[in-house]
Amino acid sequence: MPEDPPSLAVPSPYGEDPTVGPLGPRRSPVELYAEILEVLRRRAAPCRVTRLSYAVGMPVDRTRRALAVLVRLGLAAPGGDQVTSWRLTPRGYEFLQTYGKLRSYFEPVEGYVLGEGTREPLQKRPVP
Repeated sequence: MPEDPPSLAVPSPYGEDPTVGPLGPRRSPVELYAEILEVLRRRAAPCRVTRLSYAVGMPVDRTRRALAVLVRLGLAAPGGDQVTSWRLTPRGYEFLQTYGKLRSYFEPVEGYVLGEGTREPLQKRPVP
């Protein structure tokens, strides 16, 4: 019986974990949406998609897809008279408040906290 040919797959320098990318642990979709909404909250004026994509560290095409989801959920809306700018809706602001409260519940769990606008979803915090 012939032997199996050797695998041509190149091992990843980031290990076998698919949730870890070149810049660290990947963010969940909810974390990405929350980060986009947080950028919209911090800006008083409507924000263009290019500025949003730079602020959250995502390509423009993926930022547009995320904005489409946020608009369908009623969390973001086109801003002002331009369709290329975006703003936070009252429901989006409510989501951010609820998301922040939810994140605070995870702080005392085993000394970990969710990352604050970083690519690391969990950061070690010493337990007092």
